[in-house]
Amino acid sequence: MTDNPTSNHPDPTFTQEQLDTANRQLHMIDSDREIARLLREGLDPQTVAERTGEKLIEALSVQHELEEGKEIRPVTPKEIGYRRATGQISTEEMMQQLRTWPYTFGRVMGYDGYDRGSWDDIISMHIGDFITDAEYAELRAITDPMPRPEDVDDV
Repeated sequence: MTDNPTSNHPDPTFTQEQLDTANRQLHMIDSDREIARLLREGLDPQTVAERTGEKLIEALSVQHELEEGKEIRPVTPKEIGYRRATGQISTEEMMQQLRTWPYTFGRVMGYDGYDRGSWDDIISMHIGDFITDAEYAELRAITDPMPRPEDVDDV
């Protein structure tokens, strides 16, 4: 018998609503990445919009982000969870990635601000049932010892 770290993580069943959410989010992520790729190849926004079937405003928005030097749709824990839900990756692949993720933790910024961290994606996925209680518990055991930022009173 081989040691399988995810043997205690059977593949969950997802509702149609969850699958619709995951597919919708992944479509936006993949579309923005494809738009960015085509823009980097030198195509103009109008041509990119026509090739991808997206609206011109989407291509222009991605172009603006690129011009500002921003990374277009970096991979997030939430995306990894969506890819598992839609069957693009296995539970084992998801957990391998999430076990080694360089987590950041959110903090309150003054009276009404909040600076999100990547751990917030894990919490959100757990609340939305995109990861199971056992998966959440395993990830929490990994991250509990990690230092947390202090809240900021004045912004």
